[in-house]
Amino acid sequence: MIKIVRADFVQDKVIRLALSDGTGGDYDLAPLIVRGTDMVKPLEDAPSFAASFWSSVHYAGPTALS
Repeated sequence: MIKIVRADFVQDKVIRLALSDGTGGDYDLAPLIVRGTDMVKPLEDAPSFAASFWSSVHYAGPTALS
């Protein structure tokens, strides 16, 4: 199973992913965030999004579940 091993903030709503198989790329989360669900609502705020961090496959930042 391929896993996310690193995710870094790039700009706006874009993160750069590194995968366990050595591949990776940029992923724009804007289409997901624009849905406005409770889970992603805190990420609508640019400073909150940039301050969030990712560890392995687990998001570690503000969400409705915090």
